[in-house]
Amino acid sequence: MIDAEGMGDAAEAEATSRGVVVRVKGHLFFQRGGADLRHESAKVLDEIGAILDVYPYDLTVEGHTDNIPIHTERFPSNWELSTSRAISVMRYLQETRHIPASRMAVAGYADTHPLFPNDTPAHRAANRRVEFVFHHGQTGPKVIDSPLAINKIGG
Repeated sequence: MIDAEGMGDAAEAEATSRGVVVRVKGHLFFQRGGADLRHESAKVLDEIGAILDVYPYDLTVEGHTDNIPIHTERFPSNWELSTSRAISVMRYLQETRHIPASRMAVAGYADTHPLFPNDTPAHRAANRRVEFVFHHGQTGPKVIDSPLAINKIGG
């Protein structure tokens, strides 16, 4: 898909122990410092939705930022920004592609999982990304496995 769509410079895929990870540079989806999807992101997100239509994978959408702090009314920190970006992507897939919410999870990692040191503008740009982790349902993150969720459910 990445090669067929001519996105080799902006996206990559790899098989990992977590599942197949499709990594897309953040500028394809968002303006810098924002979480509203750019119109151009629809093409990529529709392809992700098409994969989910055909294959029985669950999906975790992960938002990542660089280490430059953000302090806005909407995003007091990179945690809110990265999570809001993942939620924007998930909502698109749910509302436009009709992917059931039960097949998706979101995570925001702020700047805690960089691909490169945040020492140059190019490295910071590469760290601003969205990752799509395709996995079989039993291997994905489950809130119910959390000790906090178990304690709350158990009593």
